[in-house]
Order: sequence, then structure tokens, then C-alpha cells
Amino acid sequence: MMNSSHSLSALLVNEDVLRTLCHSLESSHDQFAAFSRFYRNTMHANIYPLGPSTGSFTHPLASPIGFIEAVSTLRSQCETPKKALLEQLFSSVPRDKQEKCLRTLVKVAFMLDTASYESFSDVFQLRFEEAFPVNWKNHQSLVDFIQATFSPSAYQAAQSHSKLKAWKLQKRYGITIVPTNDLIQHLLYDPRSQVLSVFHQVLLTESMFNQVNMVFRGILPPRILRETLYSIYRILFPLDEKSAKFARQLINEQDGRFDHSLLQDPGTIHPMSEPFQFAFWGKRLQRLEDVVAHPPPTNRLISWIERHTSERNALTVAIVGLFFAALFGLLGVMVGVAQLVLSYYAWKYPA
Repeated sequence: MMNSSHSLSALLVNEDVLRTLCHSLESSHDQFAAFSRFYRNTMHANIYPLGPSTGSFTHPLASPIGFIEAVSTLRSQCETPKKALLEQLFSSVPRDKQEKCLRTLVKVAFMLDTASYESFSDVFQLRFEEAFPVNWKNHQSLVDFIQATFSPSAYQAAQSHSKLKAWKLQKRYGITIVPTNDLIQHLLYDPRSQVLSVFHQVLLTESMFNQVNMVFRGILPPRILRETLYSIYRILFPLDEKSAKFARQLINEQDGRFDHSLLQDPGTIHPMSEPFQFAFWGKRLQRLEDVVAHPPPTNRLISWIERHTSERNALTVAIVGLFFAALFGLLGVMVGVAQLVLSYYAWKYPA
């Protein structure tokens, strides 16, 4: 039986795997450190608990050659329905483990979590009207799934994005910025926890954008990648002094969870006409602008009051307030009259 730690180590140092996933002939672990770390953790968490080799089957993603072949098949069969793709890619894998293998493969090959609904509670799902979390259906091809997930929404970026800088969102509005390796989760804001997820694999995104016409065969629209880079480098982290300082703080405080390339302004998005039209991330950017225009409550008491206040309750409170105002006004008049009567008797019948 193959030793799992040895197999994982061999897979990680294989430069062919890294070049295949990063779409660059000069890929190295140091250059793509953030992605290499994500790849290692994903493979360890999702593949090796199943065992790279058992008495009944050998895991098809356990070897570099097998992994590269699976990625190549996935790219060339991107219009094949998921159910048929599972059989084509993982026929040697037990049926109850095929879904997990495919989810892992798409995660590392395209940075997309096709079954994020498994990672979030039902309560979380109900807080979002948009299509998140997601679930790749059996009848859908990978292209169908991506088109359904990234639905266009018209939005024109303002000439000035200063209000949406990441450091301002955290400092002035109490929003926590966290990294995500799932492109679908980019710019997703949870108002209850006040957490904004940012897709941080910027070097990988830039590499994908540069090679998209050659290797992706139209699977991921290049505009999604360009909008992602624009939203990071022109809106959240425009690399002015304070933004650069905050980006460096995120990288250092979270032990390198953010890609170090966050501090490097890529030339990929230059030049770019302004105002920039967003086709995919517009709805989420609009939500952030709404948060800035109507800041979240600063403490739990105000937050509780806002959550439990409806227009009907507000009207009831207003009516009750008017009633008590009239009552206290009447009592005030009565007290005044009583004082006048007492003053009159005190004057007329002095002691």
C-alpha cells in the first residue's frame, strides 16, 4: 500500500502538476505560494482521508499523471453532463465517493466549489436571495453550471471607488475582510456576521486571464477574471498608502492566508476605460454601496432593535407614543388647574 504522506509530498513537488493548474510554463511553488498551500490543504482534506490506495481501488488523483489526465479530461469534456462525467472520470472509484472526487478536482482546477451548499447551514442559505450556496446538478455540464452561477447583472462602477476601499469597510463600517479560494464566493457580504469574502488568489487569476483563450476553451468567461482583478486592485485594494498598509496587515495577521501578490499591481487590467461596466459582480458591489450608504448598527442592542422592527410595529409604537403624549399633556393641564385653584384659595382664605 502506498504511504499517503509520501504520495502527497510527491504530488506537491511535481512541477508538471503546478504548471497544469497555474497555466504558466514558469510556475514555481514560491511564485504561487498561496495556491500551492490551498492545493495541498484541499488534497489532504478531500482526497487522502479516502486513502490513495485501498484493496478495492487506486485513487485516480493520487498520482501526478492521474491528476493531470483528470484535469485534461475535465477541460475537454466541459459540455458533458455531470452524471456522465463522473462515470468517465471516476469509474474505478466507489459511487459514494465519486462526487467528492469531482468536487475536489474542480476546486483545484478552476477555483470553484460546485457543492458549497454542503458547507453552509440552511439558515445561511435563507439570508441570500442570489444563487449561493451552489450545487452542480447531475443534468448540467460544467459550462451550464458556470453560466447558471455567474448570472449577469448590470452595474456601472463609479468614477471614484474610495468609499469601498477595504480598509474603510473594516475601520468605518466594522466589516471583516476574509480570504476565500472559491471564486463564486468573491464579494459575498453576510450582513449578520458583517463578513466580506474576497477571492485572494490574484496571481493565479492573472495567469488564468492571460491563458484563458488557450487552455479554458471558453469554460470560464475572461470577463469574470478581469472583473475580479478590477474589483480587487481598483476598488478594494487600489494600493495607495493606506490600502497597501491594510493589505500587508491582512497578509501578516492571517499567517499568509492572503496571497502576497495582493501587494503587486498587475498590468493585466491596464489600460481600462472608466467608468467600468460590471457584468457579473455588479449586484454584490451594489450591496456594498448600500451598506456604506446605510451603515450597519454599531452595537448589539441597536442591531436587535432593527431586526425586530417592522413598519407595522413602528406605526404601533408611534400611535402609542402619541397616546401617551396626549395623556401626559392632559395630566399636565389638570395639575396646572389644580395648582391654580389652590393658589386662589390660598389667596382668598389666608391662614
